[in-house]
Order: sequence, then structure tokens, then C-alpha cells
Amino acid sequence: MPSVAWLCVRMSDADRFRLLFGPYGTPRVRIGRTLTCEVRDTDVIVIGYSGAPIPWPIGQRRGRGARALVVYGGLADAVRRESNQAVAHWFGVTPQTVTKWRKCLTVSRANESTHRLHHDHALEPGVAAGRAKARAQAQDPQADAGRRGEGLRQLLDAVEAASH
Repeated sequence: MPSVAWLCVRMSDADRFRLLFGPYGTPRVRIGRTLTCEVRDTDVIVIGYSGAPIPWPIGQRRGRGARALVVYGGLADAVRRESNQAVAHWFGVTPQTVTKWRKCLTVSRANESTHRLHHDHALEPGVAAGRAKARAQAQDPQADAGRRGEGLRQLLDAVEAASH
């Protein structure tokens, strides 16, 4: 079996959170200005900026509503094109929030950036070791008996023999 040790490098945070289609700059918007949030599908008033690595306008509906990032422009593009983890990191929200935004914007679960992230993760040492262990088990008939159903067959034979 050929060695894949040269491929097994642990992914760094810089790789995990890389924005492939950026850069995404902070928009220049005055506090008090009205913007249309693509996720809320309504106008919101800019009430401040986030403290994330990429500061972004925070909006609130007129007179009521929760404060949240205004998903428009570069942030909307990032949600559509970048990996969930990268958007969450750079814009200072949770991955669950990005997932919610992606659903609202009808973004598929896996885009190009997510595919790259999953591919790179599959090359990490722990995952490669798991694949090697599974491959070795599949080649050993005794160790692989349970998956092949041979363990069940032996159990049924033993139950039948005990009942006679």
C-alpha cells in the first residue's frame, strides 16, 4: 500500500478560515441610514458596527426588533460563496447563524469553499489514520466478519444449536 504520509498535515486555522473569494471590506455606511437586509427581507436602520475581524453594520427594524448584522453586499456574497466556518470567523457570528442565512438566501449546503474545506480536512492525520484502519479491517476477514454479516450467521447457528 503506498504511503500517504506526505499528505497528512493538520489544517491550520489560517487554512480553515481562509476566504477564497474576498477580500470583503467594511462598507462605509452612516449610523441612522436605512439599508435593506436580504435575510430579513426588510429595511433596517444602521445602529452601529460589529467588533468582528471584518466590522459590519448592525441593523434594527424601525422601533422594534433584534439587533443583527445587515446581510447585504459583501456579506451576502460571502454567505453565498465562502465556507460556513470562514464567514462565521471573519464576520463574528456563530456557524449556526451562517447556516440560517444560507437557508434564507437559498444557498446550497456545499459550495466551492465548503468542498475545499471538507477535502482538506479529509487529508488530516486523524482522518487518514481512520481510513487506513478501516482499509486494514476490510482486508482481514475475521475482523470484518461483523460488517459482512458473518458474525450474525455464527450467532444464528449457535442459537439454533442451543435450541436442539
